[in-house]
Amino acid sequence: MAFVFRTEDLAEDAGVLNSTTCVWSPEARARIESLRQEKKAAGSSNANLPIRDLRFRLITSDRKIIRTSDDLGCGFKTQALLFTRSRGAPAITAANAAVAIWAGKILAASKDFKPETVRALEDLALAGRAVRATERETEVFGWDVNRQTGSARTPQGTGLYTALVDFLGLQLEGREIYPDAGPMRRVLDETLNQNTVSLMTEPITLPVKGKAEEVRFSLGITLSTETYPGRSLPVVQVSHNKHVFAREPRTGSTRTGGYLFPAGETRALRFSVDRQLNLDDGYMTLAAGYDLPTTTTTQAIARNGTRRGREWQGHQIVINHHHGHAETDSAMRGVPVLDQLRSFERLATLLAPLGLTPWRGIEEIPTAYGEQGDADARWQNLFQDDQEEVPARASKKPKTEKQLQKEKDDEEADIREWSERMFSDIDTHYNGAHHIVLAHAEGYSEDAQIARTNLLTLLGERAIVTLKALPEGVHGPKDYLAGHDLKKPAERADVRAQAWLPFVRTMRSYMDEQTDRPVNGIIVMAPFWYADPVTGKPRRDDKINKRLGRITLNRELGLLVQYLLPQARLRSGNLRPREEKAFRFRTVNAWRDLAWKNLGKINRMPQKIENSFSVPPADPATLTVLGFGIIRVNKKRDTGTLTSFIPYAIELDPLTGTCIGSVMLGDGEDTAEATPMAPLKDLVKQLGQHGPSYLARKKSPGETTKARQLLTQKFIHQTIAARAKVHPGLIVLLDASTLSGMWRWLNDETIDPSSLTLNEDVKAHMDFEHASILRIRQDHAPKVLKDATVKVIDDGKVRLAAVWSNADLYQVTDTGGSMETYLSFGSRIFHGKRGVSTYVDMTDDKGTLIPYRNEGWITPNAVEVTVVRPGLHQPVELAKFVEAMRSDYAHFGSWINNPGPLHFASLLKEYVPDYELAEVESDRDESDLQPGLDFAPFEGEAAPTPAPSNKVSRTKKTEDKPIPEEHAQISLF
Repeated sequence: MAFVFRTEDLAEDAGVLNSTTCVWSPEARARIESLRQEKKAAGSSNANLPIRDLRFRLITSDRKIIRTSDDLGCGFKTQALLFTRSRGAPAITAANAAVAIWAGKILAASKDFKPETVRALEDLALAGRAVRATERETEVFGWDVNRQTGSARTPQGTGLYTALVDFLGLQLEGREIYPDAGPMRRVLDETLNQNTVSLMTEPITLPVKGKAEEVRFSLGITLSTETYPGRSLPVVQVSHNKHVFAREPRTGSTRTGGYLFPAGETRALRFSVDRQLNLDDGYMTLAAGYDLPTTTTTQAIARNGTRRGREWQGHQIVINHHHGHAETDSAMRGVPVLDQLRSFERLATLLAPLGLTPWRGIEEIPTAYGEQGDADARWQNLFQDDQEEVPARASKKPKTEKQLQKEKDDEEADIREWSERMFSDIDTHYNGAHHIVLAHAEGYSEDAQIARTNLLTLLGERAIVTLKALPEGVHGPKDYLAGHDLKKPAERADVRAQAWLPFVRTMRSYMDEQTDRPVNGIIVMAPFWYADPVTGKPRRDDKINKRLGRITLNRELGLLVQYLLPQARLRSGNLRPREEKAFRFRTVNAWRDLAWKNLGKINRMPQKIENSFSVPPADPATLTVLGFGIIRVNKKRDTGTLTSFIPYAIELDPLTGTCIGSVMLGDGEDTAEATPMAPLKDLVKQLGQHGPSYLARKKSPGETTKARQLLTQKFIHQTIAARAKVHPGLIVLLDASTLSGMWRWLNDETIDPSSLTLNEDVKAHMDFEHASILRIRQDHAPKVLKDATVKVIDDGKVRLAAVWSNADLYQVTDTGGSMETYLSFGSRIFHGKRGVSTYVDMTDDKGTLIPYRNEGWITPNAVEVTVVRPGLHQPVELAKFVEAMRSDYAHFGSWINNPGPLHFASLLKEYVPDYELAEVESDRDESDLQPGLDFAPFEGEAAPTPAPSNKVSRTKKTEDKPIPEEHAQISLF
């Protein structure tokens, strides 16, 4: 699902993007900096200016804008405001007009700024001197090559990654890509250097089958510029997505937003809606620019905004659907494979005149792994109601007694094999019995007892489960707990931790009595939603509570903690349909997490080694795997909060299938230290006791980044060198998604097996010359589709439908140099219907109708494996080994995105006592999953791929033409 081009096939003048860059003038920039300082002096927690209004004024003033910058040049990143197709004076005139109104209306009304500073900026804009512009002509196909590595590169300071997708996006907007779904609109981007562009259809409205309701959604694609080591030109990747819109939005714990589809344009404009469903000032600015109603509500827009009525002036406007905060019978996310294939074929036709063709540069590598279900689900055979009967087809003969007996024997053999392995592991790691305390919130003792019964049925005498009640004040809505009036989450956490003390004292007393069978962990059963004591409406648990509970109990008791939701009930108080089975799944998965994740436990390591290496080493310990990455969360823009930044190393022992690890911790000064290698449960305790770790905190963002780069690379160098002395054949996995930006050698343009550079030491690999070095990258490779056996009628012709690549390994074949790159696709547990569309009815080759289905459609993501230095092994065998380490986790039945030891960084992250981090984490929780689906089916399957941070925005042969400042006074009307 990607396109390539060859420069020799292109016309000489092919692929020129004409654009204009608008930037602040030096005088205006000085005023902007003065405003920032005035806001800070006024006591604000940050110096960010209120730029949302300005962004939308720019968008409505200039209808040809391609992108706006995320901070509109008002921060430290850039002085640029936007890219536009408007040329010359019109671009400058429109931008200065927007700035003048912004200064005169928004800044002038704020008490944070001095009137004279605001007036000075407004006068500059009225005189046409606040914003300058430079015209650009960019040859988007004009890439250079790194002669040492053969990888694509661009001259420094240019923008080819962005320019290429912008050029293609402009060619495709207004064209029909999904057959019969109407023309595509380009989504206006709010970052200048993103390597992606998104397009979407206008809203599609379909009836809900069996109901008098409708579902609304748009189909979208995202194009991204991607490079691969040793490939001299980039690849244009295509991903598919669905934007789902609400009919009945409700207030909730998160902000949402919507889209405006202006009549007569080919772009889609985003705006925001707050938690209480109030339309923000961005919408109001759009409303003024497009004559939309300003007294309307979010609910009215969701109900009527797609009608093109007189109220909406022929425009369409929608509100995004958030699960749990709108109707439940909406369309679900994801695009069926058939729709992906049909749209890709239409794209191929549209892009062919530009010289782009579908990418065919991969070759399948046979492996021992095929399509599979949950790798560790045989425990369900112990519960009779988990064995669902599948209705037999009318033409199918009934099973004989012999067949039924064989099925029963096979089932008993499966559970016997599972029990023997599980009991052996418990004997090995927990001295014969796993002893846990199940702590439940008030009112949930019955649910706790059911969970206990499920675990004892599963494990028998290998489990000791003791029930205890949680104290008051540790869970519930923020407004009704101690510290609710404190602004900072960390301060709130300090107060809230006191509520755990009664339980801690009870646990210490209980643990002192358990001399023969020490307690191994705690499962906390607490609900996610609570009834507001005043209004009775549902309120969610305070976001910091789970993190606080884990860390407090671990710090005080030294125990690992896992959370479990009680049984889900309807408003009537009755259990949700099939909840008994669903609750059993959640209970067993919570126990698996508690028992095995803290060990870093992967099953079947001997089989993985045998399946991966043609001649397995006599000593499996030589295949020790060491993974590196960084635990971090981006700085929260609206509060300026600093969050933890922790380099980690996790080592997998192939003999035991368990892990140990080390982290580098610091308090922001130049005192960062690496901890000794230790079991993960001990490492967790060190994280909790240390507190937030910023590693480095300097006066400027640039200085902080440089200090972190030096410390991170020092940690990597010293750790690999030390562990390679113990394990000469060490296999090193580098998580590029987190290390990118901290180690520039990992970038496609600079990665070089002959010169592994750490902190300017270009021969760092000599300290571990026999180690295998592999770069791991997620969400970078395109999807791969294969022919299915199902035939459908498409455009009057019979054709094969498609199926996603499942549990397949591919080698990228059109790269040069000495590095080999592989794409590993995991296996999907859940399988959807072939040949179905999400928006049109289809017909199979026998004339049978295949109605459209608005189900959830998720396909596996590929993990990209680049074997930079193979060390003592063959590259293809290392790739097979990485694929093998994506499944058979003792705590998780599906395939994992981050293979091997890298996955267990998620355990460490849960115990970092940085409560600001909890505030900005995703709101997705167990309660946010689909009804009847009680665990994530495939980790990491997500949304459109973000721009990898290892790519510097670049452009070749870009001709800049400054525009003279010859402008008259600007009219604001």
